[in-house]
Amino acid sequence: MTRKAAKVVLPSDMGRFLERYVPAKFVARDLGTTPRSVIARMRRCGIKKLAMAPGCVGTIYDRKLVASELDTEL
Repeated sequence: MTRKAAKVVLPSDMGRFLERYVPAKFVARDLGTTPRSVIARMRRCGIKKLAMAPGCVGTIYDRKLVASELDTEL
């Protein structure tokens, strides 16, 4: 059995992280809907969420894929 090392985003790197990725709750806020609706829509479109380490919470997507699906800039 092997374990993959978890990657941690340091506070100083958060801005760069958010340039590439977007949490479902941010997308929901921008669309005036719920994170659950965004997650369901992304699942139907085949857009996979970012793999998270055990214990991490939230659903995060590649910003370009989401923007392409929504035909908008996030």
